[in-house]
Amino acid sequence: MVKFKRLYFLYSLLILISCNKVEDEGHLIGFQITYVGERNDGQLDSKQILTTGNDVKVTYVDDVIIASKVIEVNACGKYNGILDVRQDTIVLKYESQSDELCDSQDFRRFTYVIANSENKKFKIYMKDE
Repeated sequence: MVKFKRLYFLYSLLILISCNKVEDEGHLIGFQITYVGERNDGQLDSKQILTTGNDVKVTYVDDVIIASKVIEVNACGKYNGILDVRQDTIVLKYESQSDELCDSQDFRRFTYVIANSENKKFKIYMKDE
C-alpha cells in the first residue's frame, strides 16, 4: 500500500508539472514554478522569507529526485529550469525566457523533478541567475 501511495504521488506530480518547459531532457523530468507571495503583501510570514537563504529541499522517491527552493525573482519574469549534472553534483539553474521585466520582485518555489535511475545520492545546490 505504501508503494502504491508513492507511485500515485509521483505520477500526480509528473502530471501536474508536465506542461512546463524542460531544458535538460536527459535528467530533468519536470519543472514547476509556484507563486509564494510578495515581501510586503502580508501573505508571507518571516519563516517563509527566511527559507530563501537555506539549502535546497531534496526528497528522494524511488528513482526520482524532487528538489525545490523558494527564491526571490522578478515578478514579471517567466523562467526555464536547467540542470548541470556532473559526477556526484547537480546544480539547479534557471534562466529568464521573457524580455518583459518590471520593478517588483516576488517569491516563487522552483521545483525540479530529476531522473535518478542509479538511485545515487547527489550534492544538490541552486545557482541563481
